[in-house]
Amino acid sequence: MKRAPRSLTVALAAATLTLPSCYQIQVTANAGPALLSASGDIGYYEGNSVGGASTFPPVIQDIDSAFGVGNTEVAPFGSVSVDVGVPVLTISSFRFATSGEGELQEGFGGLTNGTPVRSDFEVLDVKATYVFGIPVGPVSIAPGFGVDYLDMKLRLVNQLNPTEVQTADLSAPIPFGVVRTEYVHKQRLRLMAELGYMSADVGDYEARLVEFEAMASYQLSARWHLFLGYRYTVLDAKAKLDEDYIDAKFAIQGPMIGGGLRF
Repeated sequence: MKRAPRSLTVALAAATLTLPSCYQIQVTANAGPALLSASGDIGYYEGNSVGGASTFPPVIQDIDSAFGVGNTEVAPFGSVSVDVGVPVLTISSFRFATSGEGELQEGFGGLTNGTPVRSDFEVLDVKATYVFGIPVGPVSIAPGFGVDYLDMKLRLVNQLNPTEVQTADLSAPIPFGVVRTEYVHKQRLRLMAELGYMSADVGDYEARLVEFEAMASYQLSARWHLFLGYRYTVLDAKAKLDEDYIDAKFAIQGPMIGGGLRF
């Protein structure tokens, strides 16, 4: 089942707000590897599957033991921030991909309970936030809003009959509220923590999203810096489209390290 992706219109359009005339725009770019791991449960019902292997509503099963994709993998991470004084627009992204082997604990789409499977699991996360900094002593507290586009794909192949392939897709832009705190020491050391949250129940869709990110960066020169951070994303979603139904509760988390420049 797949929902058509939508653009990050809300976050990007906000960047066109009137800027302070006396402020010089500052752009910060980061890039590096992240060491991410996945955990959680996924259930999938395919209404038109031959034989009706899965039940409705689907029974969720552990992605490690059932699919063999509870691995830790190196994933590319990048972000760009545009600071225009009070508001700051940030876009960040990572792509997590892993493969493995497991044995289904329950029916999954057209595949029956007990089927040995080869699995490919992929998650693309693109997050855009727009926050407004409020100085509180040496710390800045910045409330705002954001949009997180998540695209999850799970592909299973029956090891006993490779012609039997089952896929489950879930993709959607998810708006959320966010609060960011930041501390800068002598223009060298910068500490940042950000928490985003959303919960919604609309028609055939239920979703809860938690996004946490922390980062420490050290300025090597006027332009270049190093960073060390941690990313934690949790999605709990149930969605029905036509005759298909997916129930996904998974988390992706891990440290990230790299460098960047500010200009």
